[in-house]
Amino acid sequence: KIAFTKVDESPVDVITRSEIYADDIKLIEQKYPKAGTPNVLVELAIQDINSGDRTWVDLGKDKDIYFARGKWMPNSTT
Repeated sequence: KIAFTKVDESPVDVITRSEIYADDIKLIEQKYPKAGTPNVLVELAIQDINSGDRTWVDLGKDKDIYFARGKWMPNSTT
């Protein structure tokens, strides 16, 4: 089995920000979730490589969470 995330950036606004270099300043447009604006939507799935079965993990009702990392438990099934 493998675990993977699905990340939907569509709710995130595009902002203009400055990249400051020693000899130049560039304005770039970038998707960036400012405070109080929508964040990305994160989903987590477990996929069985042999059968192709996919299970979506319930991460709770708040879909714009920060999912830093996942870890398999020693029995490799959780």
